[in-house]
Amino acid sequence: MKLHHLIILSFAVPALAAGCRGTATLQPVPVEPELAPVRMLVLAAPAAAICADGPDLLVLEASGARVLRFDSTFAAVETIPLTERVVGPRGIAADRFYVYVHDDRTLYRLLKDNPVRVTWMHGVRPVGLAAYAPGEMLISDGERAAIWHKALFSESRRFLDAAELARPGALAALPEGMFAALSGGTGVARFNRAGIVVSRQELAEPVDLMAADRQGGLYLARSGRPEVIHLPSDGRGFRYGFGAGPEPAGLAALPAGIAVLDRDARVLLYRLP
Repeated sequence: MKLHHLIILSFAVPALAAGCRGTATLQPVPVEPELAPVRMLVLAAPAAAICADGPDLLVLEASGARVLRFDSTFAAVETIPLTERVVGPRGIAADRFYVYVHDDRTLYRLLKDNPVRVTWMHGVRPVGLAAYAPGEMLISDGERAAIWHKALFSESRRFLDAAELARPGALAALPEGMFAALSGGTGVARFNRAGIVVSRQELAEPVDLMAADRQGGLYLARSGRPEVIHLPSDGRGFRYGFGAGPEPAGLAALPAGIAVLDRDARVLLYRLP
């Protein structure tokens, strides 16, 4: 597979309150050798989404009937049957106490030690989730083009809107109280717990999948395209191909590597150099 250089347009925003947008710099992303998977998990049934839960991998089955847990070696650990099936499941996330799943209109929550599915937020079209705190989530709403904050028991509130972040998509929690969001299909924005955008980057091509590791590095991919872009926390970028590997439908950054959900009911693990 032939890969082309990707150009990232980076904007530093060190003084947003003072109206200083910073300077734009062009940064080429080197093309690296194709990666080979170090581990593969063949699923018994198709999956709708994956996410990291500490060192473990959670898999939401496309049936919407259960969530599967695998450890860092992809050994099966637990099967979590949902008390009510999610019709048309789209995404999954987890924090210390809860697992969250959603369809096109509703976000559901279940306690890890008592997995009863509860409707937690209705009337949104979730396209991204990130844990804000235990029991609190940030939700990208693909219908209202906004990011919502939903606390443990309180009502949701608008956290970022279209004036601050155009068409927010996938979300990821970063270290030191920071977050990242895809914006407008080709943008990556980083913002803090106060909802202040502190940096923006523009990609030459659109992406719709994102995951973050514990060091704050981002992994970006486009659904169906067998490659991943790695943006470490130092700002440099690298692009890797999967060869004849998966057609990504989901990403999860694990301590053991980057897990890629393939449309062929399997998960492949890659370790980047």
